[in-house]
Amino acid sequence: MKGNDMTDQGENIQPQDEQESKPAGKITNALWFCLGFGAICLLVLIPMMFVCVAPSREPARDAVCLTKLKGIGVATSLYMGGNREIFPPDLFALVESKQPTNMFLCPTNRDPNVDMSDRSSFEQYCAYVYLAGFDSKAPHKRLIAFDLPASHGQKFVNYLRVDGSVRRYDAWQLYTEVQLSNDYLAGKRRAEQ
Repeated sequence: MKGNDMTDQGENIQPQDEQESKPAGKITNALWFCLGFGAICLLVLIPMMFVCVAPSREPARDAVCLTKLKGIGVATSLYMGGNREIFPPDLFALVESKQPTNMFLCPTNRDPNVDMSDRSSFEQYCAYVYLAGFDSKAPHKRLIAFDLPASHGQKFVNYLRVDGSVRRYDAWQLYTEVQLSNDYLAGKRRAEQ
């Protein structure tokens, strides 16, 4: 009887390799299908996410740029306080008066570790244009510094005014504002002569 039981049990026993091979093949195919479908979804969704996130960076860069211009306005006021109410001759004079140099870098600059303490690298990497020659008697709405339209895709320009306020204008208004400031400076030079 023991022999018969063993034979019955022996007939029902299949090799372990055959039992695992059938379900494993189905799991593997399903797994490959899921991985392939997931990879395709990622290839479609990731570029869509970058397209959605990229426009949100520009307002952040604009806010950083306005803040840096405001910092330049504060540094200019500090410089004027120690120099008989005269505006600095150029922006590098602010660096020489120990102001932080990172406020002169554009947020779109890809190399934030630039050493701005020497004049040549400052002139190369400074993101702002400065109109020299103003004094404390200048009209408050004249602009003294601005960033380049190329920093914002030729769409708009950020201005720093004599009174320390900052504004954002369309790029086409830059010429008019610069012309008004230059006219004031020319009139001031004629009056001094």
